[in-house]
Amino acid sequence: MKEMRHILLIDDDAVDRGTIRRALVRDGWTVDFEEAEGIRQAWEKIGIRNWDCVFLDYRLPGGDGLELLKLFREKGFHMPVVVVTSQGDEKVAVDVMRAGGSDYISKDLLLSSDAVGTVLRNALRMHETEEERKKTAKALAESEARLAEAQRIANIGSWEWDAVNAQEYWTEQVFHIFGHKDAANRFMPPQSFGKYLFPACLELFMSAFDRCLIDKQSFKVDLRIV
Repeated sequence: MKEMRHILLIDDDAVDRGTIRRALVRDGWTVDFEEAEGIRQAWEKIGIRNWDCVFLDYRLPGGDGLELLKLFREKGFHMPVVVVTSQGDEKVAVDVMRAGGSDYISKDLLLSSDAVGTVLRNALRMHETEEERKKTAKALAESEARLAEAQRIANIGSWEWDAVNAQEYWTEQVFHIFGHKDAANRFMPPQSFGKYLFPACLELFMSAFDRCLIDKQSFKVDLRIV
């Protein structure tokens, strides 16, 4: 049995709402539908559950569907939204994406169960991909925060050099170790790290670093800082 999908239809046209319902059922979807005929009803129903997708009319009585979509996003509703419009063109597509929509479908395609089913599948797939991206970004940020805290406690810093762009990146603890006051900009000019080494250590470091670039092997050296 296919997973039950919860769909909210926001459209003042009962014919269009019924057409979308029938198209998805014909396409094999198991769907629980709720309907809203206007903006007031839309606000009443948008928060009653986590919707798998919302089909939103481009034009609504007393308001603009895209403005309603923007307000949904501002209020923290991140479900996929497919905008239903009487005409489909590049401008509509751009406006929908800018407002935070997942996709759009023109009303002349509503009679095609394949078209309605396809746009729903694409919207769900895009939403799942975006949610995974957010989870990955959150996990990375948390990992970086834990690393920064561990470095602070142990007084250990890390330093990177982008060999392609010749740019250095210092963690906050490196600034602290070197006694550098300004840690606002972590990206430092080339060879900034070397300025804090004794001359003999700088020569040792650069020699090891050059071998690393040639041999593609890691190295470990002990250096004295000024």
